[in-house]
Amino acid sequence: MSCGFFAYVHAHDSPFHQEFDACVSATLEEWRIPGLSVAVVDKDGIIHSKAYGYSHLYPPVAADTSTLYYLGSLTKSLTAALTAIVIDETPSISWDTAMSKLLPDIFTTEDDQITPLITIESLLSHSSGLPSHESYYLDREITPFLPHHLVQEVWHWPLHHRPGQVFQYCNAGYVAVTLALERLTGSSYAELLDSKLFRPLGMKSSHASLQAAGCDLSSCVRGASSQHAETGLLARGYRWLFGQLLPVRWVNEPAVSGAGAIIATASDYARFVRSMMFRANPISPSGHLNLTAPRITVSESAWAPWNPLSTVKYALGWVVTRYRNETVYSHVGSINGFSSVVLFTSGHSPVAVVILSNNQQGRNGLRCLAFRLFLEVSGIAQESYATYEPKEHEEFCI
Repeated sequence: MSCGFFAYVHAHDSPFHQEFDACVSATLEEWRIPGLSVAVVDKDGIIHSKAYGYSHLYPPVAADTSTLYYLGSLTKSLTAALTAIVIDETPSISWDTAMSKLLPDIFTTEDDQITPLITIESLLSHSSGLPSHESYYLDREITPFLPHHLVQEVWHWPLHHRPGQVFQYCNAGYVAVTLALERLTGSSYAELLDSKLFRPLGMKSSHASLQAAGCDLSSCVRGASSQHAETGLLARGYRWLFGQLLPVRWVNEPAVSGAGAIIATASDYARFVRSMMFRANPISPSGHLNLTAPRITVSESAWAPWNPLSTVKYALGWVVTRYRNETVYSHVGSINGFSSVVLFTSGHSPVAVVILSNNQQGRNGLRCLAFRLFLEVSGIAQESYATYEPKEHEEFCI
């Protein structure tokens, strides 16, 4: 990508100046991304947002700040936060609670030594030992999995590692925790999100599913959601294939649920990230500490390609690294035609950057763009930055 660092942005100035706009244009062209939305939270908690390109191509519809995108795996940070709130409200459970206690009809095994080690914490930190195998259940056109079916299937697969010892990304772990929260509270995942996160944070354009956003597989009507008063038009996801950008079917897969199905605007998700930055309500102080505490080392350097010398760890829904004496929390996401990235720090230079886009293949370009913007608005010294120029077909774990 041919864009370098930008001039430092002072507090309350918009970060979306001419140099950044040019960099976004270069990113869209190079990575064949139809459109994207950016949100920045500055050190004073002010959210700046701007949209670029197109939310739909056929016919063309310009993206705007109310455009909705699938968050992909950025959903995991919300699911983990929801879990923290429920744990605070439920004295009978903790992060160490075994899933066999919460889902006894599913998490059963003849090995009494292993079963208690599969806990809420191990699932949310991807250290349960459960395998991944997303291809087994994602994008099932005819008979989509329900969450409990998926968890039952995954639990019968052999563990790849002893719980708590090795990082292995597993979306099904988040689905299992989501199912446990529903059974524990008697409320659906969508109801829990709405009552405990979306409404308290003023996230009026965030939705737990395609249906909650007022859409079906073929159409999405602006303002159709019955849950929220303010909704934008859901972007169409695209994939570069056969020399052109082809539309991708919207995800309507219940099994994804708490792992990657939330739909939101960039500025709405930034409201949640702002609460993480400043360790604010509705999450308790102990909840924030648990969500951001590193749990296990990530072996794949691709999780923080912009900082290859740093030790990379995974907390609960967040990747944790150190950069220039700052702790940086981040995550990427991708799902059926959409990609996303978030970075934030809550230390001496609190700032957050969120970018959502509608091309799954453009994730690595988003990472580069997001980190360069993050360095600028945070004021973290830039001269030590080792340029990260991702290759077009470079693959990373989601």
